[in-house]
Amino acid sequence: MEYKKDLIMRTIQSLVSFILKILASIETQNEEKAQQDINTAFGLLGKSRDFFLSSNAKAIFEYLESIDDSYQSVLPVSQLIYCQAIIENNDTEKKRLLRTSKSILESYIDHTKILSTDALKFSKMLNLKLSGL
Repeated sequence: MEYKKDLIMRTIQSLVSFILKILASIETQNEEKAQQDINTAFGLLGKSRDFFLSSNAKAIFEYLESIDDSYQSVLPVSQLIYCQAIIENNDTEKKRLLRTSKSILESYIDHTKILSTDALKFSKMLNLKLSGL
């Protein structure tokens, strides 16, 4: 059991590190590097990028719940989907990804009953992005 918790924590740390790299790449308009890091980050979770970007929020949340009953991977995955939405050129797909990210975040809040400052800020940012489309 301790081994599984340690593995989850190392995975979460890696995901957060990738998110920071991705956001830096997006800021410098290096979308190719951002995309590579998004792909790698999703791979850390045992599923392909395609699974996370084409599945609905419920399927993604259920998968994450099956590998991490502490829900610690949910917020970073929601943020990775948000990063993909930022670099998406198609407005319809961008909106779908933002909605998926928001739904995953809402499921996280509903299941954990925790509204952290990070989750609240992220929720506000998602709402702002969605209202701008």
